[in-house]
Amino acid sequence: MPRIKPPFYPIIYIRGYAMTQDAIDETVSTPYMGFNLGSTKIRQDWTGEVKRHIFESPLIRLMKDYGYADNYGNGAELEGEIPAKSIIIHRYYDDADSEIGSGGGAPSIIEAAKKLSELILTVKHQVCGDDDEAKRMFKVYLVAHSMGGLIARCLLQNDNVGEPEAKNSVDKVFTYGTPHNGIDIRGTNVPRFLGTWDMNNFNRQNMAEYLGLPSGAQVNSLNNKFPSERFFCLVGTNHRDYYAMKLAVGPMSDGLVMISNASVQGAPRTYTHHSHSGHYGMVNSEEGYQNLVRFLFGDMMVKAVLYADHLPLPPLCEESER
Repeated sequence: MPRIKPPFYPIIYIRGYAMTQDAIDETVSTPYMGFNLGSTKIRQDWTGEVKRHIFESPLIRLMKDYGYADNYGNGAELEGEIPAKSIIIHRYYDDADSEIGSGGGAPSIIEAAKKLSELILTVKHQVCGDDDEAKRMFKVYLVAHSMGGLIARCLLQNDNVGEPEAKNSVDKVFTYGTPHNGIDIRGTNVPRFLGTWDMNNFNRQNMAEYLGLPSGAQVNSLNNKFPSERFFCLVGTNHRDYYAMKLAVGPMSDGLVMISNASVQGAPRTYTHHSHSGHYGMVNSEEGYQNLVRFLFGDMMVKAVLYADHLPLPPLCEESER
């Protein structure tokens, strides 16, 4: 039996930004860092009506639908052989935990990306062992929420970060609500000097530096470092259900990331009426999961173009045009 059967490669999940030390400690205390969160409610339509719908979480559904397993056992991460159908959590906040780590602050994007490179190579060794054929076939999927997508991009785009072997092992990237073009608060990009809680990770000038982009490049560009057709962006459009920041960011966003900032140039994307996180968040949604598995495991892509010969307007709009 071959160790690797495409398209079922290991999945590495990269969680998003934890603002405070308490938030870091809280996320480190959870084994799956959000990938296990499901929901029993959905927003049914534009009226805001809520319907009961049980979505177990992307983690559980990948296990139930496709036979994936985690890499935990006997109270620790497994160090020996693991199957190709494994889900691994990139636990880059562990060293910053106040109890099991140093508590000395969150790692930088570059530091987290370097750790991701090391993790990919560790997973390759665990899956392939000394099997040369498996090493040749080995690939990995990166699935990331929010800032996690910027960590993935830092590895793939910055020539000075990570090992080429790790970069070349990445087959596809899927991001939920990643601020690929930075974060704007009421139309203003997060200032570069705002270093409190590393919020300046989302300043475009800082982003250009850790993404290894040339001067003047758009920060939502992959800069030909990774095929855009193998990079998917799930974009949220519901700002009302993200209670943490909805008043600061405003509409045309998922509550934290503006719709216009949540995708990379040339990459496939889907817009879904979910908030950045929370009970109605995009990670813990059926829609997010269906887009995830179709992008990772699907073998067909259909492109459609709509040409409008005639677009009649409602009478009220026609009057205003006059």
